[in-house]
Amino acid sequence: MKPEEILKDLEKGKVLPVYLFCGSEKYLMEEALRKVVALLVAPASRCFNYSLFQGSDTTAEAVIDVAQTVPMMVKRRLVVVKDADKFKSAELERLGRYLKDPSPSTCLILTAEKVDMRKGIFQAMKEITVKFDPIYENQLPPWIRKEAESRGKRISPEAVQYLVEVVGTDLLRVKSELEKASLFAGESAEIGLRDVEAVSTKSKLKSIFDLSDAVGSKNTGKAFKILGELLDNGENGVYLLYMVTRQLRQICKVRELMDKGLEPGAIGKELNIPPFLQKGIISQAKKFSREDFREAFPRLLEADASLKSTGLTDRLVLENLFLTLTGARG
Repeated sequence: MKPEEILKDLEKGKVLPVYLFCGSEKYLMEEALRKVVALLVAPASRCFNYSLFQGSDTTAEAVIDVAQTVPMMVKRRLVVVKDADKFKSAELERLGRYLKDPSPSTCLILTAEKVDMRKGIFQAMKEITVKFDPIYENQLPPWIRKEAESRGKRISPEAVQYLVEVVGTDLLRVKSELEKASLFAGESAEIGLRDVEAVSTKSKLKSIFDLSDAVGSKNTGKAFKILGELLDNGENGVYLLYMVTRQLRQICKVRELMDKGLEPGAIGKELNIPPFLQKGIISQAKKFSREDFREAFPRLLEADASLKSTGLTDRLVLENLFLTLTGARG
């Protein structure tokens, strides 16, 4: 089920007693939740008929008690449990029993970043799952321009490209960088490249390059070290894998053009690579062979599926991936 589908249903008055919101795109999930609250709970009764829980610091019993409480003076109560995947197994089992006979006067929404849809309660919720996956890269520029317009500003094509290249498709991060750039631009009607460069943290981009370089150099130790630092600093595994995959695809295109004899400047123009990225990408492309790419991309797809559908930790999945990509396994 797509986010826009559930919102259309809610607008028509079609409300299911339970939903599961899952995926790594937190910004779109929060936006959808905000719209759900606005549609289902009138502001005047919100303090009586809307309850918000965190899976890490509540119990299934507390959630169920509220869910089974009759709403006050309205047709329906809304209960949201964020990070439901943080519930312990026993709590999930208890919640699963409620889902077999949910209160018809309550809409219960569970949210989770990553769940194993093959197991227990989440398998039972497969048909009522709303997925929030990262948007495609070609959807990002118009989204950035629209966000800039909402702040009363234009944004230059160079600034848009910088945000796409440096931040990627994590909308919450893009929004944060855009907010900072908008403030930095001050009274100017346009957010330019200078503005986003001035407020953006480049260490993330450097880390991604370093990680790709370590994998391409078959340096397992360095790859593990950088990966560990990124994860320890709170990086999301799905986001990190996306950025590495994106980088490798770009490197693959560069390598193909290098093999055809194109000069660096021509490669940058052909692939629309901004000048601040050309040197690093071309340097990395020299370390990859066609055999490397044939081995890499199937493994990247497998890792993506594991991160999104299994109970394995991000660290374990990505370390196993890099063991293969660096040739250390076997």
